[in-house]
Amino acid sequence: MTLTKDTNTSNENQFEHYLSYEGNENIYNFAYNHGLYLNEILWQYRLDEFRSESVNICSHGSRKNIVGDIRVDIESESSDFGAGFYIGQDIAQAGMWVADEPDSSLYIFSFDESGLTKAQFNVSIDWMLAICYFRNMIPQYANHPKIQEILNKINNCDYVLAPI
Repeated sequence: MTLTKDTNTSNENQFEHYLSYEGNENIYNFAYNHGLYLNEILWQYRLDEFRSESVNICSHGSRKNIVGDIRVDIESESSDFGAGFYIGQDIAQAGMWVADEPDSSLYIFSFDESGLTKAQFNVSIDWMLAICYFRNMIPQYANHPKIQEILNKINNCDYVLAPI
C-alpha cells in the first residue's frame, strides 16, 4: 500500500494522509475477499446520516451514467407503474440490476416526502394488476373498474412506493 502526504493541508482536524489508488484497490480487494462488502457499509452510512421521519434514502442502478436532469415523464415498455424515475429501498437489488453492465453506476438518493402524496402497494392483487397493466399484458381489461381504480390511485399521487 502506498501512502502519500498532502503538504498543502494544514487543518488539524483533517486527516493528512490519503491513500493512493493502489492502496484503495488493495483495501477494497482485502475487504471483498473477506466477505466485507463496502457498498453495504456506504449504504448503511447514508441511511444513518440522512434518514429521518420525512426523508427517504433510496438507490438507483443505471446501465449508463445519468446525464442531465432526472425526468419523471418518461415511460418504457417495462415500467411497472408507468412513467417515472424508479428508485428502490434496497441497494443490493439496485446493484443486481446492473451488476453485469460494464458502464453501470449505482446512485444513492435522498428525498423529503413532506407534503408529497404517496400511493403505496404491497404484494397484492392490486400490485400485480398494476404491473400487468403497465407491461401491456392485460389490454383487454384497460377499462375495467378495478384497473381504473388502480390507475386513479397512481395518477393522483406524487410518488408510488411498491415492491420491485
